[in-house]
Amino acid sequence: MLGAGGVIVGLVAVEIVLRLSTAALDFHFPTMRFTDDRFSERAGKVIEGNGVRYAFDSVGFRTADGVPPAADGQAVLFIGDSFTEGFGVNANETFPARTCDELRRRGFSVRCLNAGVTGFGTAHEARLLRTLLDRAELHVAAVVFQVLPNNDLRDNWEDGGFGIEDGKLVTWDPPHIPLPVRLRVALLENSFAHGSPVVKLVANAWVGSEGSDPHCDDAAFQLEDLLLKEVVAMTQGHRIPVVIAVCATSRELNGTSSRPYDERARLDFVAATVEKLHVPWLDSRNVVRAPEDYIPNDGHFSASGNALMGRALAEKLLPPASE
Repeated sequence: MLGAGGVIVGLVAVEIVLRLSTAALDFHFPTMRFTDDRFSERAGKVIEGNGVRYAFDSVGFRTADGVPPAADGQAVLFIGDSFTEGFGVNANETFPARTCDELRRRGFSVRCLNAGVTGFGTAHEARLLRTLLDRAELHVAAVVFQVLPNNDLRDNWEDGGFGIEDGKLVTWDPPHIPLPVRLRVALLENSFAHGSPVVKLVANAWVGSEGSDPHCDDAAFQLEDLLLKEVVAMTQGHRIPVVIAVCATSRELNGTSSRPYDERARLDFVAATVEKLHVPWLDSRNVVRAPEDYIPNDGHFSASGNALMGRALAEKLLPPASE
């Protein structure tokens, strides 16, 4: 009892000292787990951020002014994360917009449906693709599906909505959310934890030491492989052509893999996987290479980088668009 009492007194003392000496200590991590509602919940909203205006139409597509694109012409549906949504650039500077500009310049009547959602991974994107392809009124004629290996394997793990059983992709409903992710969410939603410097220090140290890391392994790679195959199967089932865009951040351009499952290993694996799917695809490392084509100190494409991606994607779409 005396030992336990001493520990409690010590913790209280540490708590008091930290409260007096640390003015702005906070958790150093977000929940990192996003739900599919992020697409529909932004519908009709205008959000200011990063010096950019993000406007979304009544469905949830990013547009220049929040007004849905005209119903004439074939729709090219862009599915992806913040790279597709256009982090840090205006709506008309995103690579979806620039792709459609290039197609129009070449004489094709097309509409751009930008369904990129910041924070989404392949699992979220696959479900969103299925939902939007089932909406006949969108008249989707082609799909550009963008992946970001840097984050996607982690996002799939945190999502917990898909798994592998007997070598096959299965949907888990309700999702199998990993315990570390549940703990992070619980900490962020707990008022006591928010007010305790001790809890924040311990939690930040745990996250910093990869205590909440999914520890990417062969199973994570296999799940990404099966999800990408499912994406291709979905588009083929709707008789709609798909182009897959594999994106890399600026820091991954010249990197080499130093250990299994690191950032470069994930990027190389996904690129090799997509190449075997027998659909048109694009590796951004072969297109966006100059420092000025990335937002400084960020990693996303700048306006010029998006323009390069747009022209390259239009080339990939030209055979399907001309049929």
